[in-house]
Amino acid sequence: MEAAPRRELEKISSSEEFEAAIAESEDRVVVVDFMATWCRKCVFLKGKLEKYASQHDPNAVKFCVVDVNAVPQAMIRQCGVTKMPTLQIYRGSEKVWELIAGEDGESVLSKLAFAIEEQQKRKAKTSKSAR
Repeated sequence: MEAAPRRELEKISSSEEFEAAIAESEDRVVVVDFMATWCRKCVFLKGKLEKYASQHDPNAVKFCVVDVNAVPQAMIRQCGVTKMPTLQIYRGSEKVWELIAGEDGESVLSKLAFAIEEQQKRKAKTSKSAR
């Protein structure tokens, strides 16, 4: 049986990389997974996100991962992350959605899919009204 395809999540290792990644949210939805390598739920969710990311056009949705122990803690506080795993969606460099993912992976992915779809609809609506 063939393994499901995976797309590596873009690793963010500094505040500068984080700022650059969310700056791209003008053009596409940016999903950020805040996780810790010692957290079993985080590692499990990251694997699910890699499979999920492979189903999306990288030009429409960017998936990133932040190891909270490998970046400045000031950045984590600025993002408002207090528990792991935490998923956030950015659009227009602003955080527009957040989920502290303490539930099962399928439930998290279902909520994430809905949030991504909503942001893409809003982006399309904004693009039409700007014309």
